[in-house]
Amino acid sequence: MRTILTRIEYACFAVSIITLIFTWFLVGDTDIISEPPPWVTTVLMASACLFAVTGAILHWAGLPMQEVVKKEKKK
Repeated sequence: MRTILTRIEYACFAVSIITLIFTWFLVGDTDIISEPPPWVTTVLMASACLFAVTGAILHWAGLPMQEVVKKEKKK
């Protein structure tokens, strides 16, 4: 379970960064303050924020500790 959650966290951060770079360099219309942005920019930036928040929540909540099996001592 720990490795799955770690991979999900890393994937969330990777998708967020890739979406952000895609928006900056390929879509290009990120001037949100002076004029309303096109719907593509809005959707891509919202998804980048969503994935970043999901990864941050997983990171903040912490991953479960690895289970250590304790061996019984022989008498």
